[in-house]
Amino acid sequence: MTRNELEGYLGKCVKITLLDNTVIEGTLHKMGEKAFADNPNLSVPLDFYFCIDANNEVVKNTAFRVLNIQKISCNEKLRMTNFENIKQMSIDEMARSYHILPA
Repeated sequence: MTRNELEGYLGKCVKITLLDNTVIEGTLHKMGEKAFADNPNLSVPLDFYFCIDANNEVVKNTAFRVLNIQKISCNEKLRMTNFENIKQMSIDEMARSYHILPA
């Protein structure tokens, strides 16, 4: 798997099997994303990836690199977290959903 292929899954609910057979299910993120800038554990090192669960917690406290991945699949059974939904909204969509702007 290449970095570009993996990054196509960013922000999506995935099931990842690492080379040591650890299975991680959650929403895929990359270290250094602005959304996690206030958490030094999720800011560096770059080129590492992690998954979060519905509570915005890192799944199994595991960060991994592309070369550690044995298998990845998109898991449609998992729902996006509130954080993920809000992150993907435009400013207008947020304003409308929180009744700041008229629909």
